[in-house]
Amino acid sequence: MKKIQVSARFTTQGKIIPSRFQLGEERVNIRDVGRQWEDEKGRHILVKDSKDRTYHLLFMFREATWYLVRDISSPPIPS
Repeated sequence: MKKIQVSARFTTQGKIIPSRFQLGEERVNIRDVGRQWEDEKGRHILVKDSKDRTYHLLFMFREATWYLVRDISSPPIPS
């Protein structure tokens, strides 16, 4: 997992809607937000960018920190 900066809003129903994130020097604009689920780590969110690449993001509630778990279009990111 890689720690990242994410711009997102939180709905009154508790859903998280990320709009973009920073991946190194690249600013990734999110076009579509897919499935969300929670586990002991936090809220997992699948998103798709404007180039149809899919990413698995994780928001850890205790730390209030975002992570890129995996770029699903590429090999897994080393921990």
